[in-house]
Amino acid sequence: MIVWRELGNSDSISNRIQKGRLPANLLSTILEYYCSVNKIGYIPLYKDLNIANSNGKKTSWSFDRHFNELGTQIFAESMYRWLQGKGVGRPFNN
Repeated sequence: MIVWRELGNSDSISNRIQKGRLPANLLSTILEYYCSVNKIGYIPLYKDLNIANSNGKKTSWSFDRHFNELGTQIFAESMYRWLQGKGVGRPFNN
């Protein structure tokens, strides 16, 4: 089993706290630890998405929040790097 955590610009920490939800980074840390303890693959996709979003690049469609082309590319590259770390796949030729 592989788990990936995605969070984008719409994940406002102050909004989550006001509604009684955990801050995004804390939730991701808990999920990563849970996966580690239970030997479940974990890809911290939110990190790469947050970098792109903080640089003004949109990674999802505004009408339904699914990945757009860039979000899909970031997901694929994150998954590929994770697989390479597990000894699967060949290097990118970019």
